[in-house]
Amino acid sequence: MPTPAELVQLLVLPNESMSLEYKSWLNLTENHGRATLAKAAIALANHDGGIIVLGMRADNVQGGSLESQPRPAGLRRYSQDDINAAINRYSDPDFHFELMFAVHPETRTEHPPTPQGRRLDRRSEAACRWASL
Repeated sequence: MPTPAELVQLLVLPNESMSLEYKSWLNLTENHGRATLAKAAIALANHDGGIIVLGMRADNVQGGSLESQPRPAGLRRYSQDDINAAINRYSDPDFHFELMFAVHPETRTEHPPTPQGRRLDRRSEAACRWASL
């Protein structure tokens, strides 16, 4: 499990890898948002685990670099149950993601990195279909 300081570094120096995914804010009350999160979580779980950082988006004006984005006004703070319900709606078998929050030191935006630990074979054709729409 990463330390709070390590989570902040993921916000300050974003760099996607096989064990680190960045996603913009997702509406987990909609199928597309749930499926996008599930697809990323399943991919990480099948690759020995990793972290998904939500609320970061490529800024095309800045050359495509990942930037902290404020949470949309109509989007409530994610809960542990929100995250796991979204993922497990599409995962077979179910699994658990840990939800943590870190505040970006420059934008003061609270981001929920979701670390996950161990490798398990996961699959979901439904998540892949919804996320690619």
